[in-house]
Amino acid sequence: MRKFCGLSLLFALMVMGCGRPPTTATTDDVTTSVVATKTPTSVSDSFLITPATSNAIGVIDWVNFIKFNDITYVAGDNPGRTLTEADLGPEFAKVRSKLADTVGDPSYRSQNSDAAFLEAGTPVFAIKGYAPNVMLAAHLQDRLVLYQADTNPAAKRGGDLLDLDGKVTFISINSMQDGTTEQGTIKDPDRVAKLVRLILQAPVSQTPIVQLGDGPGFVIAFHLINGLVLTRVYGTGSGELQRGIMLPQAFADEVVLAIGTHRTPVP
Repeated sequence: MRKFCGLSLLFALMVMGCGRPPTTATTDDVTTSVVATKTPTSVSDSFLITPATSNAIGVIDWVNFIKFNDITYVAGDNPGRTLTEADLGPEFAKVRSKLADTVGDPSYRSQNSDAAFLEAGTPVFAIKGYAPNVMLAAHLQDRLVLYQADTNPAAKRGGDLLDLDGKVTFISINSMQDGTTEQGTIKDPDRVAKLVRLILQAPVSQTPIVQLGDGPGFVIAFHLINGLVLTRVYGTGSGELQRGIMLPQAFADEVVLAIGTHRTPVP
């Protein structure tokens, strides 16, 4: 049975199903988690398969993803306003293969133009004002779905995974418990611009999982000028912003300042 799973703020955590993000993971080709405290032994796109239902009889529970130009985009409900037709730019590509219900081999490696749930022939669109290598959209059943770049083998800097320059009105630091409870906000334009620069210039080292490290983890929400909200898991201990954007200590310092030293972070 397929699982079309919630907490989109934590879209990279969907491989473990809904609920509280995990903090450990195995490195098996089927059960690799997206969030862990230690480095995996191998790199694969197995996170596209949820571990609970990939089994000997060939039933796979896919994460809602699309893949174009070797970039894997993962979907999630936008915690900001609803995506509309007015947000769509030109058609970017068309889906060639729908994997759900057709691929039963857990060792399958995703190919360009693959999609988990979109039907073959479904058009995929750019988002107005945003680079298509970081964000796309498509109709799935009766709604528009936003797909964010999760892995890109050509990514060298954070700007290859997030298009934020001049587009963020404020940043909120949310609890990892539910992904939505705000523990702090950064609204000063100079501080917002500083953090965006740190992200765009940061080196990228992508692995199958987000490394939280020993420090607390948060969901960083970027509130965009067009009303959409992009979210990424961040570990203060490792300095990693999902996925593989390796941020300096200055970013963690701003996060700690925003939540306030007198408050105890929600795990």
